[in-house]
Amino acid sequence: MAKPSNPHNSMTAHQESLLQAAYGAQTTQILYIAAKLGIADQLQNGHLSAMELADSLGVDTSALLRILRALVSIGICIENTDGRFGLTAVGD
Repeated sequence: MAKPSNPHNSMTAHQESLLQAAYGAQTTQILYIAAKLGIADQLQNGHLSAMELADSLGVDTSALLRILRALVSIGICIENTDGRFGLTAVGD
């Protein structure tokens, strides 16, 4: 069975640089939002669900869930099997 092709293997160096710049900007925005909302401060005392965290921060749950999952993807938070979020050593 053939392995699926990786789109990054066919990218030029210029395309890879552009992609890295775009992801860098996105990461910066995610970290800014997390800091502005005080997400790490809220998670210092333990894991919370997106709904619990949204209620304490006064923000929309579905929007916050997207931010939390973005934080998971960059290694700042973890999402437990029960849907609760906590900080990693990086986020702490």
